[in-house]
Amino acid sequence: MTKNDLDDWPDWIDGQDVMVKLKIAQSTLQRWRITGVLPYSRLNGKCFYRKSDILNLLKENYNGEKEEVKEAEKEDQKVDNVDKNLKRGNDK
Repeated sequence: MTKNDLDDWPDWIDGQDVMVKLKIAQSTLQRWRITGVLPYSRLNGKCFYRKSDILNLLKENYNGEKEEVKEAEKEDQKVDNVDKNLKRGNDK
């Protein structure tokens, strides 16, 4: 899902679109409705979801792991560079 995809979403989308966008099963979406994970509105038997509620759900469940790993790798690289520089200084 890209930022352009998000811009194309209307404010309210139906369940089928939610399942396609998030690549989830109908049973998952139903469980989220039943447990209150994702608020919805029902009109003529069809469920609709707010774009903002879906984005909030994604943000609330974002673990940030990838970003933390990148930061840790950068720190490790800095330490390695310092070690190399110290070794070069001792070799002289």
